[in-house]
Amino acid sequence: MMHKQIKILFFTHYSGLYGANRSLIDIIEGLRTFGVLGTVVIPHKGELENLLKEKNIPFVIHHFMPWISFEESKSESIRSKVRFFFKKVKKQKKTLNYNKQRLVDLSKHVFKEDDFDLVYSNTSVFDFGYNYSKLTSVKHVWHLRETPEQYKFNWIFNISKVRKSFKNSDLIFSVSNYVKDNFSSSLYLKDIIVEYNSVMSRDRLYQLDATSSVINKCEEGFFTFGIVGLIHPNKGQLEAIKAFKIVMEEYPLSKLLIIGGGDDTELLSLIKLLNLENNVSIIGKVYNPFNYYLKMNAYLMCSKKEGLGRVTLEAMSVGLPIIAYKDGGTTEIIKENYNGLFYENGHPELAKKMIFLIKNKKLRKTLGTNGRRYFEDNFINEIYVGKIYSYLSNMIN
Repeated sequence: MMHKQIKILFFTHYSGLYGANRSLIDIIEGLRTFGVLGTVVIPHKGELENLLKEKNIPFVIHHFMPWISFEESKSESIRSKVRFFFKKVKKQKKTLNYNKQRLVDLSKHVFKEDDFDLVYSNTSVFDFGYNYSKLTSVKHVWHLRETPEQYKFNWIFNISKVRKSFKNSDLIFSVSNYVKDNFSSSLYLKDIIVEYNSVMSRDRLYQLDATSSVINKCEEGFFTFGIVGLIHPNKGQLEAIKAFKIVMEEYPLSKLLIIGGGDDTELLSLIKLLNLENNVSIIGKVYNPFNYYLKMNAYLMCSKKEGLGRVTLEAMSVGLPIIAYKDGGTTEIIKENYNGLFYENGHPELAKKMIFLIKNKKLRKTLGTNGRRYFEDNFINEIYVGKIYSYLSNMIN
C-alpha cells in the first residue's frame, strides 16, 4: 500500500546560521530519510537562504513580525508605565494588522496550490506559523528553544492570548527540561515533550575524526580556549575575556578564540583595555565552526539561562573538555568531573577552572573522551530525528 508523502511547512524567525536554524536544517535533512518533504518560510534574505539552496531544500522569503519585544519600562513612575502600556498596545495593533495581511498573501498567493500536512514553528518568538495553521486548518507543532529570560524579551500580547496559542497547538517540543519547566510554570502548559537537540549524523562525526588528524589542534606552545555563539550580554563573552586576563598572568602562552557575529564594540574595548590584543581573537560569524573547535584545547560555555546549548554539544563531539556556567539547560548535558567542570561565581572562579585545566593534562583527556562518548550515545542525528518523525507521523495519522 502506497503512503502519501508527508509535507511539512517550517517557519523560522531569522535568516542567520545560529543554533536554532542549524538545528532546523538537521531536522529537515533527517526527515528526508523518512520521505518527508520540508519547505521553509524565512523572513528575509541571509545565510540561511544560501544554505537552503545548497541543500536543495525548498523555501520562500516572506516577511512577518514576531510577537515579542525587547523593550521594557525604563522607570517605575506611573507616567512611564502608562506611556509604555500605550506603546505596547500600538505595537500589538501594528503586528496584528501586518501579520494578518501577510497570512492572507501566503495562503492565497504563495501556497495557494500546496497542501501541507503540518505546520512547524521552529521557535517560540512568533505566532505567525500557529496562525497560518489555523487559517489553513492544518495541525501545528511548536519547538521551544529559548526562554524569555535568556534573551530578555517580553510578549507584546496579553498572557492569556499567548497561553491559548500554545495550548491549542497539537504538539510542543522543548530542547531541555529547563525550557519545559519555564513554559510549564509561566504559561501553565502541560504535555511538553523534551527531546535534546542532535548536532550531526554519525557519518559527519566520523568525517570530523578524520579531519582532526590533519588540523593542528593547538598552535605550538599555546593553550587555546574558545567560545562560540552570538555576541550577546547573556552569552558571557565579556566574562570569558576577564577570566582570560587572569589566566594570562600565570600562563602568557595562552589564547582565546571568540567565534560569532554581533556587536563586538564592547568586547574590543575590553580587549584593548586589558592589553590582550595579541592573545584574544574575535573571528566573527563563520559558516563552519568546526574548523575552530579543532584548534581549541578547551571550550568555555559562559551563557546564562541557556536553553540547551548546541555549541556545547558541538564542542563535546570533537572531544573538548568543557568549563560551563552552572545554569539552565547546560546542567542537563554537562556532568561535573565527567565531561566538564562548572563555575558559578563570576570570572575569578572561571579563571581558576581554566588554570586548573591547563595544569591537568590527564583530566583534560578524561573529560574530552567521556564527553565524546556521551555525545555519540545521545546526540546523533539518526537517533534524534527518528524520535521526532515518530511523534509527527503518529500525530498526522
